[in-house]
Amino acid sequence: MRLAQIVAVLTLVTIPSESVKYMSIHEPTLLCLVAGASVITAERGTNPRDTVANTDKGRGLDMSGCRTMLYEAGFTSLRRGDDTMIPLTSEYVKEKNR
Repeated sequence: MRLAQIVAVLTLVTIPSESVKYMSIHEPTLLCLVAGASVITAERGTNPRDTVANTDKGRGLDMSGCRTMLYEAGFTSLRRGDDTMIPLTSEYVKEKNR
């Protein structure tokens, strides 16, 4: 809850800035995305802080978890590194999360 409050304040403060395009959060939560964050990171299995071989039970999200959380937060598209957009629909989420 506290992180979502901080995200909301930072979002309000940075709205006028043209140089701030995205707001990233960690650990990703639905509440923080609704509060204004727009970037989450898939890290399951890639986090150097993991101390076990099987990280599937960790708190980090994989790609399907990230897609689902963004969709549930009301996002309508995903932005690629080259700034092209992918529509984020329920069909897309279901197809990619198989």
